[in-house]
Amino acid sequence: MSSINDLLELLEDAEELDQLATARHLYEKILVKDEADENYAATLIYVANLVDLGDLNHAEATLARIEEEIPEDLSAAFLSQRGDLQSHRGNYAEAEKDYREANKIDSNEGEYLVFAAQAAFQQGEVARAEYLIREAIAIGGEVLDEAYGNLAGYLVAQKRYQEAKVCYEKVVSLDADNDHAREWIEDLNKVLKLQA
Repeated sequence: MSSINDLLELLEDAEELDQLATARHLYEKILVKDEADENYAATLIYVANLVDLGDLNHAEATLARIEEEIPEDLSAAFLSQRGDLQSHRGNYAEAEKDYREANKIDSNEGEYLVFAAQAAFQQGEVARAEYLIREAIAIGGEVLDEAYGNLAGYLVAQKRYQEAKVCYEKVVSLDADNDHAREWIEDLNKVLKLQA
């Protein structure tokens, strides 16, 4: 299999299976074969893999190389990848900014606001994290269980245990197999009983 389409198909399969080394190898083969006509969606997958593998300098250089050429329909994904890079570097303010900008471009799922809230929380900005995660919940989408779980965590950080418990119960209603949320509910029941 040596055509670009075959390699892209293999790359997609490797991504679905979280096979980072295989995905990196395939992307680099694609880049060599198709230098004149870069597949920016594949490049963003490559950047995500580089970040996951800790090759942050290479990820940053790759983002810088494509920044001026990124198609408009991928600009939110580009900003999200740059936010991931910033977050891995501990630059949470920059990460939050990138995620919020990505959400302005594509707010259909609320996913970028979940990431922005996490970055705000990492900065110690719990109230802002709560605000952002509530915005993500209002949008809805496939990230609702994660968003409610994160909101619960932000509420626990503020000692708002009853509200946190309600959020974890919402997580369980969305994902009955979420043992993490069940453990938190048990913990919060204990603390609420102790407070009574």
